[in-house]
Amino acid sequence: MLILTRKAGESIVVGNSIRITVVELSQGVVRLGFEAPSDVSIYRDEIFREIAAANQAALGGPVDDDSADPDLSKPAPSRKKRPGRQGRSNRPGRKKPE
Repeated sequence: MLILTRKAGESIVVGNSIRITVVELSQGVVRLGFEAPSDVSIYRDEIFREIAAANQAALGGPVDDDSADPDLSKPAPSRKKRPGRQGRSNRPGRKKPE
């Protein structure tokens, strides 16, 4: 795990297309802003684990803590875009594609 120190207003770049910015630090809480292509999914860890567990259950597999802990070292499968759909600009914090 890479550990970096940032102040409010400073950013980290992941790959060539993802920027994570420290928006605010307040009473032990850090607010982060994410700029990423619309085909990149961004989830809080607990939500990601719930989705993984639900997917495993839907496949009829056992649901336990290990099945909801996917290998994050592997790239996520790419999703095919549906024709006529632009980015998911209705989500809070997302910038509309220009």
